[in-house]
Formats: sequence, C-alpha cells, structure tokens
Amino acid sequence: MKGSLKPTFAKYIGGNYIIWFEKTNQYVIASDFLYHLITIFLNSENITEFKRHNKSTFDETQARLTYKELSSFLYEANSLQVESIPNEKFSDTKLDLTPVSNYYYYIGEKSLNLRFSDDPIFNLIKERLSQFKVHKANENLICFDFKISNGIAYLEKQGQLIAKYPYSKMHYLFGKFSMELISNLYSFPTTSWLATLHASTVCDENQAIMLVGESGNGKSTLAGLCLLNGLSLLADDFTPLSSKSLKLYKNPSAISIKEGAFNQFKNIPDNLRISEAKINPKKQIAVRYLQEKAIDLTTPSRRCNKIVYVQYSKTEGQYLKSVSSDKILKSLIPDSWISPKKEHAESFLNWIGECQFYELIYHENKFAIEKIKTLFKNNHIVD
Repeated sequence: MKGSLKPTFAKYIGGNYIIWFEKTNQYVIASDFLYHLITIFLNSENITEFKRHNKSTFDETQARLTYKELSSFLYEANSLQVESIPNEKFSDTKLDLTPVSNYYYYIGEKSLNLRFSDDPIFNLIKERLSQFKVHKANENLICFDFKISNGIAYLEKQGQLIAKYPYSKMHYLFGKFSMELISNLYSFPTTSWLATLHASTVCDENQAIMLVGESGNGKSTLAGLCLLNGLSLLADDFTPLSSKSLKLYKNPSAISIKEGAFNQFKNIPDNLRISEAKINPKKQIAVRYLQEKAIDLTTPSRRCNKIVYVQYSKTEGQYLKSVSSDKILKSLIPDSWISPKKEHAESFLNWIGECQFYELIYHENKFAIEKIKTLFKNNHIVD
C-alpha cells in the first residue's frame, strides 16, 4: 500500500475530481478515468498487481509506462518544493535597500505609506490605487516597502519582511500585498482569508459573479462594461475569499483596460473616471484604469456561486452555456493564492463544489452584458 502518497482530499466537482495534496498545497484536476487509475495505483502493492487490475485497459508496455508516470506524479505532488513555497519566517531578515519613491494613500479611513524601489513594474500598484493618493501623511500610517535585489522581489510591512518571490513571480507578491491591504481595510487578520482568487468579480446588491479566463481573454474589459451598465465592481484580478463567511470581499483597486478596448470606454458615467493611457511595464502595452469615484466599504462582501470563463472572439459564435469544472479551475487555480491550511483547503473545495460553471464566448458587448445580467436573475441557465 502507498498511503503516504494518497491525496489529502478528493472531491467530485462539476464532472471532475479535484484532489489536493497537503505537503505541496497542490490542486490537481482529474478526470474520472485518471482518478480511477490513481486509486488502483494506491491500492496495488506492486506493478504486477496494478497490471492485473488493468489487464483489460492496457497491454504490458502501456501498463508499465502508466505505472511509472503515476508513481512520478504522486511522488512529486507529495514532495515539498522549497523553491516554490515562500518562507514566512522573516523576523531576522533586514534589507539595506532604500526606496526611491514615496506615496501616501487614504482608503476606507485607513492611511497607507507605500515606498518603492526604482522599477517600473511597481507602476501597476501605483496606477490601480491612484484615486486614493493623498499629499499629506496622516497619523497611524501602515507602511509597506517594495524592494528588488538580485532578481528577488521583497515586501516589507512596518519594517519587517513578510514576503519574497523571484522577479518572474511578481504576481504572487502583488497578491500578498492585496491580501495585506484588504486585511487592514477590514481589520481582519491575514489568517482569516481562504484565498485571493485571480478573477474579475462584478456584483449587484445581493450576489457576485466571478469572471475568469486566460490573460487577454477580455475578463477585465467585460467587468468594466458591466460597470457602465449598472453593475458594481467587487474586485479586479485579486478577489479575496473569507474563510469565516465564505463571501468574496471588495478589493478597491481600478480595472485595467487594454488598448484594444479603449474605444468602448469613451462615454463614462459620472460615477466613474478613467485614467490617461499608461504603458504596462510587464506586458509593454498601453492600458487605462477605470475607477469608481466613490468606494463604499459599508457592505463590502457578497456571496458567489457562479463562475464564468470569458473569451472574446470575433471568429466563434456567441453563447453562454454550462460547462464542467476543468476549464474554469485550470484558469482560476494556478495564479490564485489559496491558503495551505488543511481546514482551509477543505473549505475551499466545499465552496467551489457549490458553484455553477459557465462559459461565455462573445464579440458583441450587448450580448455579453445581457447574459451576465441574466445570470444574476436566474439560479440556472438553460443551454
């Protein structure tokens, strides 16, 4: 028996098994067939027994190859990978790096001081929070320092190092900062968050819908269009999920609108503003930032049980349909931060198991907005 290789949790969600390995905090999406093979592998004493259980499925060569691949996969999924897991024990670490730019922000009655090293990548944070910028420091400042040295990005809070990642993994650092920012806004401990999810999230007064998709698929643009048409923004890119309430919380940063969609945001209602074009230093494309003028944090959370995979396409037909979980989760999970705590992983699987999954393909804005509004009205969509 191979009990030490067994996934900590496995849950059937939306037509696939979602399995979680505690040692690496890794989620794997498995088809019925793959999960069946994993189960047989774990219950087989050796390759001979594995082949006997699969004699009607594989020939001798296929069985040996499959056994070897399953063995490698499960050993890797249960092997602690130090390089990919951030070190949280930073209390003795000091960085002698002086930030070169200094900004003050006032958000939801909280005062922040953000200080940055001289790297254009940090403009992504500055622009998303620009509407909250103030010129005068207030009392009880919370100070964050963003630093880069030898290809490593560092985040300090109140002079203590709280996160470090390779420069290529900068989005994880931004996710950590978003979690710290949200925790301070709502006076929650950072340990209370189940996840910060890589999604754009829109809401009405009662519920939220998450929009996911590959970079460039148009999820932020669609979120912006929803704002122009009566819905509200809960979060763009980083959506916080509470472990206590299992609700999504408002992340008060601007929406990034890429150059190809500028023409769709010429007429902006009075409750919104849009920035001048800026160059995104990571992708080297022009972007503008759509912002709500007044941010209401009095009712900051919404329940969410609908996730939509979004793709803008001029060549495909337009439709909204129910889909299985694999496409949604393969887009959502890899760039999200999900708590490594065992009880949080179980809660995340239970939460995602209650969600409905959809795919929206569109090339007409009116069609997409109508379909999103239909989702807010209906519990289920008939394909």
